[in-house]
Amino acid sequence: MAQLIEILQEALQLEHDGEAFYRQAAASCASPLSRRTFETLADWEKTHAGYVQAHYDALSAGGSLGAGEWHTTDLADLAKGIFAQAKPELEAQATQACTTDHGLYETAMEKERMSIHLYRTQSESATDSAAQAFFTYLLGQERDHLELLSNTQKYLDNPADFFFDQEQWIVEG
Repeated sequence: MAQLIEILQEALQLEHDGEAFYRQAAASCASPLSRRTFETLADWEKTHAGYVQAHYDALSAGGSLGAGEWHTTDLADLAKGIFAQAKPELEAQATQACTTDHGLYETAMEKERMSIHLYRTQSESATDSAAQAFFTYLLGQERDHLELLSNTQKYLDNPADFFFDQEQWIVEG
């Protein structure tokens, strides 16, 4: 149990650091799409931190890691919402990301990879089914974050190629 508490502390720190990074990144972005993406991810990191904190508090009080009700988001719906919010601003200005935005995306994706590594490792090694379910949930969420970041960066780099890739299934058949 002590080891799980330590892992939850590490997870909580990752989620708090992620939220702070995304809020700072959103404030410094030139692209409205980047701003919206980072704001959304900051909100999700805050939500995840709340879930981790609840489990940490339960274990610290001598309880157990119970089954939880965690909110899941469909990545496609999330991306559509972000693009829809940013669309008026995207149409009013060039969509290319600036050099600063590229650096933010690279850092963000590395942070997501760190979280993915932690949650995958814990999910695979968990002996408690509740812990395994929780880390598997977080793993899926962080993978979605990484995919959202990757897709958004691809769009900013080259919108025409992005849409071609997204619609490839139409071309192939």
